[in-house]
Amino acid sequence: MKDSFNFGNIYKLIYEGKNSKAKKKIEGIEKSRILIDDKLLTYLDLKCTYYISINCYEDGLRTANQLVDKAIQYENKMREIDGLLYKILNLIKLEKKSEVSSLIKIVEKNIKKVAKKDPSLIIARKARLLTSKGVIEYKSGNFVQSLDLHKKSLNLCLNVGNDYFTAITLLNVSEGFLSQGKMNKAMDYCLESIRISESANYLPVLALSLQNQGAIYKHKSELNQALKVYKRSLSLSQKLDNKYLIGSALYGIGDVYRSSGEIEDSFQTFQKCLKIFEELDNQRGISIVLSHLGIIYSDRGELDLSLEYHQKSLQIKKKSGNKLFVGTSLNNIAIVYSYKGELEVAREYFDNAYKLIRKVGNDIYTSLTLYYFIRFLIAYLPLPVLSNHLADLKEINDRQENKIINQAYSLAKALIYNRSDRLAKKGMAQQIFEQVIEGKMVYYDFTVDALLNMCGYLIYELEKTGKEVVLEEVKKLVDKLWEVAKSQHSYWLFSETYLLQSKIALLEFDIEKAQALLDKAYAIASEKGLKSLVKRIYKEKESFLK
Repeated sequence: MKDSFNFGNIYKLIYEGKNSKAKKKIEGIEKSRILIDDKLLTYLDLKCTYYISINCYEDGLRTANQLVDKAIQYENKMREIDGLLYKILNLIKLEKKSEVSSLIKIVEKNIKKVAKKDPSLIIARKARLLTSKGVIEYKSGNFVQSLDLHKKSLNLCLNVGNDYFTAITLLNVSEGFLSQGKMNKAMDYCLESIRISESANYLPVLALSLQNQGAIYKHKSELNQALKVYKRSLSLSQKLDNKYLIGSALYGIGDVYRSSGEIEDSFQTFQKCLKIFEELDNQRGISIVLSHLGIIYSDRGELDLSLEYHQKSLQIKKKSGNKLFVGTSLNNIAIVYSYKGELEVAREYFDNAYKLIRKVGNDIYTSLTLYYFIRFLIAYLPLPVLSNHLADLKEINDRQENKIINQAYSLAKALIYNRSDRLAKKGMAQQIFEQVIEGKMVYYDFTVDALLNMCGYLIYELEKTGKEVVLEEVKKLVDKLWEVAKSQHSYWLFSETYLLQSKIALLEFDIEKAQALLDKAYAIASEKGLKSLVKRIYKEKESFLK
């Protein structure tokens, strides 16, 4: 049948992200008012594709219902399946997963009926259904099941030879491997998606694939490369005038900024991102950005505000049912309670976070949760409990070649060594801290933790030896911490630095200066509710009175 309306050309415009041109073509078809039978069904299918491309899921759902109704009227089972598949996709985007299960069963039943007559006609629909099921599992945090479904979908797409859906499915498979911390495989599939998208000019898919590549680079701690591809995606998304793509690119850029210690840039970028996601009412995006803003407020020592953001994020994530997202929020809340000095509450949140994230099977997030558990509860819990968690972290480290996991394990081990009374153990901890400080930044939190602990170790050495060379070394590191505190406007780090400076002044027998610095540390920690830090500073203040 001749395509008198040039439907194929309009699909191509949508795939290339030229939505304004596609809209004009669609409006032109509407004005003709001569759509009947198969042309009407194709037109409705086209509108479904268009609405999804511009993130108008309510309109997409309404049009999908029209397609199903008209397909039933014209007894066109294939188009009925298409309409149901669009309904499923729009409902997933609208976070209405409870309505999807029954529709999936209907589609599976219809596919079986059509497949008996001509199996070749149904392959692409099977692939789309598998993709939708994979997305549902991914959103629920069931990453192993999700990846398996996306791989099955990819095999079908390759048989059909549809480059557009193949590029999308390659991206889904890449995200699946990324969710499990398998970076090399994730990159392989991502690069193939980029190759197809670039060659066919599928610009929205290319923008998403670049963001996925940025996430892979970020998890590999190749932050410059991550920032480069995220910025390329942002530029492309802005040219397409696609708000969702712009928002998700900004999210990636903000995440990289924080990982590299550029906290103010990160904060400003996340604020822009949050505004876009709120305009789109994208709850998943809102929840993730709220988490990151909560982390930044925690970095700054604004603990009550941090907790408020994390709790808001947690409530949204709980509705999604995504175990990884819920687990990371619980972990973030545990960190805030640790800063507040409510360590029993913190432990409960850490335990719940670990149980959830471990079930998901994401080694990177499991390792980070274990690290933060040890880092924040090192002085609170008995050594056997900490050692058990370190053993879990070692097991992950032994089977994963990932810089974040490797450094999380090394630093956690160093923290436990540093707790020992034996000088040999403390010396081993010192070596690890030095490696982290002097090496390329892998993860911002690790570098700051290494600096703080190294300063503490050197002050301990200075107390024992009084060597001038040690004094000069610790002063340099404290100056470096001060610059970090200024760059990120971190109140807790200001307080920590004042505390270290006070100890140095005391060892130099400048009692008045030491007292003044200690008072500054105490004032900041008290004002910002840093109760654990307040207790440590108070102990130092008491020593002045003895």
